[in-house]
Amino acid sequence: MTKPIKREHFNITTMSKKQMISFGFTEKEAHLLMKHRKVFRFIFDAEYDNKPCVDSRTLWELLGCPEGRTHYRRWFDKNLERFNQGDELIEEGKDYISSDENGIIDLDKRRANALHSAAPDLQPSLNDILIETQKQHRPNKLFHLVSLDFAKMLCMSVRGEIGFSFQKYFIVAEKLIHTLKDYNQPRYEGKVRTRGIKRGGYENLSTFDVTPFVVDVQRLICLHATGAYPSEWESIGYKNPQDWLRGKDLEKYYVVQDMVHNAVEYSGCTDLDVLSNNLEFYHPVKCTEPTFKKFAEYVGKTLPIDFVMRHATEKFVFVP
Repeated sequence: MTKPIKREHFNITTMSKKQMISFGFTEKEAHLLMKHRKVFRFIFDAEYDNKPCVDSRTLWELLGCPEGRTHYRRWFDKNLERFNQGDELIEEGKDYISSDENGIIDLDKRRANALHSAAPDLQPSLNDILIETQKQHRPNKLFHLVSLDFAKMLCMSVRGEIGFSFQKYFIVAEKLIHTLKDYNQPRYEGKVRTRGIKRGGYENLSTFDVTPFVVDVQRLICLHATGAYPSEWESIGYKNPQDWLRGKDLEKYYVVQDMVHNAVEYSGCTDLDVLSNNLEFYHPVKCTEPTFKKFAEYVGKTLPIDFVMRHATEKFVFVP
């Protein structure tokens, strides 16, 4: 077994240059990302669907204020008209959103455009970006948030090295965003299922505190997916085993978690005995025993006595 490496959750604003290179980016690409990422803060959930997330007024200033230092509106409108002469039209709400004359975007009026997603914990929210941008451009400064594709088109409108440099940055940033999406997706989906289990608990249990239920469900999932309880994993130095699992072991964990999530949220099952019996039928604890054993053997830890006793018995019984 190779050395277990904890699965971190990466994002474009906190990754180190070394980490970017480890994902297959060149030294120059990593340098370009490090150079400009603090200027253009990205919103992961926006970029996945190419929603507006780039401050075009800041981009205009960094491009050297084409059309003159006081003519941002002229530059933006001129490019918008030029781009709309092609086959693909640039649409407000889809490719860009505009502030009012006072530099304010009312997010409540934009909800219908689906600029928010169900993943607020992954990256800065659109609210955060708007608050920062509005503070930066007040008082009385019009600005727009544009999509990555639109931002690249705006860079192309400026000739010379500076336009090419920012266009290259947005291309590399988009590449990193999609790379991280594929890498982070399993962990994100696991969080979504956990939230679904909590919702199912709130809807089907006659209590305001579903924490004990959720904890027991997570213990069941861990047991049937890996052969050991979370406390047993922690005893050998691997807290939150889903962050350490790889390949088929990780797939197994999410298959078990998905089965429980569907039973709790969509079927309304909150009986731990029923969940335990179903899991034991479809995913017997004994079949997942090797997963925990190989991690314990790697770090040279003695198997917990409860683990040994449990796997020595003929019939498994879940103890909440």
